[in-house]
Amino acid sequence: LQSDAPLQVFKNALPPDLRSHLKAGFVGDSVFWAEHKYDDPETSFFSYSCAVPVKDPQSSIEQAVGYLYSVMLADESTKEWMSRVSLGEWWVHKRPHSAAHQMHFDADERFFRSGSSYRLFHPSASSVTFLSGAGTGGATCVTDQVLEGGFGRRAWMVTPEAGTLLAYRGNVLHGVLPPPLHTKREASDVDLTELRTTLMVTWWEEKEDLAMGPQTEVGRVAQGPRSPHPQAHCNRGPQWPRLFIRKKDGWGASVAETVILPRAHSPVW
Repeated sequence: LQSDAPLQVFKNALPPDLRSHLKAGFVGDSVFWAEHKYDDPETSFFSYSCAVPVKDPQSSIEQAVGYLYSVMLADESTKEWMSRVSLGEWWVHKRPHSAAHQMHFDADERFFRSGSSYRLFHPSASSVTFLSGAGTGGATCVTDQVLEGGFGRRAWMVTPEAGTLLAYRGNVLHGVLPPPLHTKREASDVDLTELRTTLMVTWWEEKEDLAMGPQTEVGRVAQGPRSPHPQAHCNRGPQWPRLFIRKKDGWGASVAETVILPRAHSPVW
């Protein structure tokens, strides 16, 4: 039992049809990536946000945010983090199998661009939902290290598996490790061409300023932290929202269940 661990893991967090729908929408050559210029190194961080609980979802992505919110709010280990949350900020990553992501703290990206008025705010909680299959890319590493403390003492490695939700306290250091080297036999079971695709959500309390951040013109739209969700229009505006039309009757019940946490590694450093 790791009752003081700063994370929890759920499997089957999204209904299967919704997960498959999102995975198809975020496939590697999707217009979503092109319209956001995701692969351009000059593109700044961008995200979207919606109020939670999600009462009037604008897209299937916001419906997914609603499912994830319900799963985390209902679980004993995460409901304290979620009890005062009023906003979910979401974005998506796609990375080649061999790619990693530096260790970092989640923070309010709007204030990274505010010069002398910079302030550091952590979300109440953060989450990663794996849309790609098992063995695609490296594990997400979550530590118990916080900015205001010393070095972390423990770290947990959560490997990608389709439909898995990794939730963790919003103030802890985390990142993505390079994948392990495979033997030839192991490599034959892994699709090295599949991209490691994850839906990221940071969960913010109502005491925070919920306004969107500075926007940058990208193609036909402005984007930046907490951008407003564009409407799905046929002939104007970005085309990617048309990939994520909400399902009026929902996607069925979530059958999320917690899993035993992986063994904590210590020391971290």
